Amino acid sequence: MKTWKELRDEILRLGAQEESRYERDPMLFIEAIDRAVIIACTALGEPLPDLPSLPSQDGQPLPLSREAATAVPLLAAFYVFEDEDERKAVRWREDAYDLLRRFAAERRGNAEVLSRSGQNF
Repeated sequence: MKTWKELRDEILRLGAQEESRYERDPMLFIEAIDRAVIIACTALGEPLPDLPSLPSQDGQPLPLSREAATAVPLLAAFYVFEDEDERKAVRWREDAYDLLRRFAAERRGNAEVLSRSGQNF
């Protein structure tokens, strides 16, 4: 399980930002992670964990699966940085959705096998 702070730090690394970026607007990060967790858990058919609502809950672990914890920082980074660098943000969102589709397919036992040219087999 990752803590809320670990997820936040991953978002900051994706955006190549310092801790001060979080300190300027902590609620933006809380809302972004909350939205990303809701989307990831819904896509993967997982129960929603209790989500932090205060910046002081940094050490709170979020009971997310390995798959959800992989996609959440990418999707949350989209929400945090979409107004600052739209190109990167859209790429992170698309990467998160791609991961969620793959993880969901694996869980259903329908994993897609892709060739190097992107063709399905």
